[in-house]
Amino acid sequence: MKVICVPLNKEAEIRLDMDASQDGDLDELILNEETICLLWKSGIIEKLNEGLGLIIDEYEDEVIPHHKISQASEIINIAIADSQNFLTVLKPLLNLLHTAQNCGTGVHFYL
Repeated sequence: MKVICVPLNKEAEIRLDMDASQDGDLDELILNEETICLLWKSGIIEKLNEGLGLIIDEYEDEVIPHHKISQASEIINIAIADSQNFLTVLKPLLNLLHTAQNCGTGVHFYL
């Protein structure tokens, strides 16, 4: 299963890092194969990697830390304005960023 998730508080983020998450700890976006393909086709992963100095890919887990959430939101908002074709994958990702901003946590990618 592929997932992008946001811990809903700092304690939940610690549990996620220790692979000990509890029910109610996470806001999750579960990705099926079609959604994963759209995510890659949209180019947003490459833009986030370049813009934030990350390595989001299929081979290792990655996190957008809280201090980079605003910058990530800007990157996604620009992508949304440039292409209406990928709204079904970009809008939920933007919603996760807003949740992370409000919760003081990061966005974790398990692709």
